[in-house]
Amino acid sequence: MTTSAKCAIAAALLGAAGEVAIMVSNPVEGLPPRAVVVMALFLAGPLLFLALLAWRRRSHPARSRLLLVVTLLVASSGLAVLGILNVIGPASAGNPVLLPLGQWVVVLAVWVYLVVAER
Repeated sequence: MTTSAKCAIAAALLGAAGEVAIMVSNPVEGLPPRAVVVMALFLAGPLLFLALLAWRRRSHPARSRLLLVVTLLVASSGLAVLGILNVIGPASAGNPVLLPLGQWVVVLAVWVYLVVAER
């Protein structure tokens, strides 16, 4: 296992935990607990999928480096956006689904790139 793969997996897991922690620390009034769980899974999903991708490509140095860079970008942008939204409050936060959707688009584009490159 390459060092990049280890770092990518660790960054993905820490980023997912951080995003969920920020989301849970700023509860929305009137939201049922089931919706909070679904939103937490949807929010952590892209980073957990990146951890899986890094694990699967752990013996390829170039792909591990790519996944490390993407993981750091997705995790840092997600934490930054959630931190800013946590400061301004949930009332002016807009649609809470846009951040995970944007992360999923980036992660799925990288996954498609990797699948095409491995052909």
